[in-house]
Amino acid sequence: MDADRSGFPFVLCGGCQGRSVISARWIQPSRALRSRVAAIAYVANTAEALRALPASGALLAIRFQGAVYDGCEVLPDVSLTGVQRSVRSFRYEGPVRSVLLRLTPQAVSSFGASAAELVDRTVGLAALGCDALLSLPDQLARARDAATVLTCLEDALSPLPIRRDAGVERAIALLGRPATGEGRAPQSGPSVRGVARELGLSERQLGRRFHAAVGLAPKQFASVRRLEHALRLLPWARTCAEVAHGAGYFDESHFARECARITGVSPGTLRRSQRTELHVGTSDLYKSANVP
Repeated sequence: MDADRSGFPFVLCGGCQGRSVISARWIQPSRALRSRVAAIAYVANTAEALRALPASGALLAIRFQGAVYDGCEVLPDVSLTGVQRSVRSFRYEGPVRSVLLRLTPQAVSSFGASAAELVDRTVGLAALGCDALLSLPDQLARARDAATVLTCLEDALSPLPIRRDAGVERAIALLGRPATGEGRAPQSGPSVRGVARELGLSERQLGRRFHAAVGLAPKQFASVRRLEHALRLLPWARTCAEVAHGAGYFDESHFARECARITGVSPGTLRRSQRTELHVGTSDLYKSANVP
């Protein structure tokens, strides 16, 4: 099975000059990790700066070479970034090598963190009291294949407890389902009211539980999820209208407005960036591994 390559959308800015500056190798999460981890990527980056696009799941970053700055502050080697509602800019120093884990929506609880307090923020795991994970950069720097990476991650993450709200999990599945079909109205996928009714909850009850587990209101989460789906389609679709239809937007104009509102750039700009500046899947840093 191919690894999920959808969890790490970036658009480059500054110092790139049209070159391919990111080499990424995706690793399929093992069975032991799938309750917490949606996607794993080994990333070697020589960009001077990146803009990270909105994401509906938190990101665990384990860096073992180079430095990454959020403004004037250097980020810790092992950090947790919460759900992102908008674009964030980061500056890079030297060649940067990292293993990035896109977490499942409720996995932040494994780190003793509040999903709501982490939205649009990055914190070091040391500040969260997760000292057992601070040796991961050294372990992963020595890893020479995907199987070893997965073993390191399993040993570190499997003992951590995880709190999972089954109702929220069901709501995530329903809200994340794209609405398709020409002529359908905006927001014509499962509505928050419809999801709450299906779960036997009031909208207020669903909103409270959803916000506590995920960090966003259900409607916000659905909006970010839909954009993520559109971004997965964008590099390969023939037209932006095809992307809009496939992701459940009313039409191309609706998609363009939402894209510009959330990312600050047009779909066309993102499309060119993804096609010319993101170099994926050709690194030989890790050979393929048979993952159970």
